[in-house]
Amino acid sequence: MSEIPADRPPDATGPTPPGGAGYGTYPTARPRRNGMGTAALVVGVVALVVVVLILFSPLGVLLGLVAVILGILGIVRVNRG
Repeated sequence: MSEIPADRPPDATGPTPPGGAGYGTYPTARPRRNGMGTAALVVGVVALVVVVLILFSPLGVLLGLVAVILGILGIVRVNRG
């Protein structure tokens, strides 16, 4: 006896359309990546950690400056296309 209990819906595995049938999808463009922006974020976080842990280390200030420059370059590249 294979009766379905009343509290469970019937199995939804019905017939499927053959391959290629159904709605087509629009071609998608590759997502834009901003490597300069990511590098600026990483270097900025490292600079912040270095400054906090070593109490205003010159290395942290230098890394912070590099992060700002990379961030500006990333913004320029994104705006340029």
